[in-house]
Amino acid sequence: MEPALGYTEYGVLGLTVFVLLFAVWKLWERVVTLSDRSFEREATMTDVLNRTLEELRRGRGGL
Repeated sequence: MEPALGYTEYGVLGLTVFVLLFAVWKLWERVVTLSDRSFEREATMTDVLNRTLEELRRGRGGL
């Protein structure tokens, strides 16, 4: 009896889950960093995306 998914599918699924969790972690880290810097207001997702785009334009990488 063969498994429902082959080893390759399990590998791709595991890698996909890892990448998604890593991206969420990095975005959360960025939100916390932004909210620490701006004491007068909470950082919004727009602030995070704008800062990421600005860093990409300057060549710093982003995520």
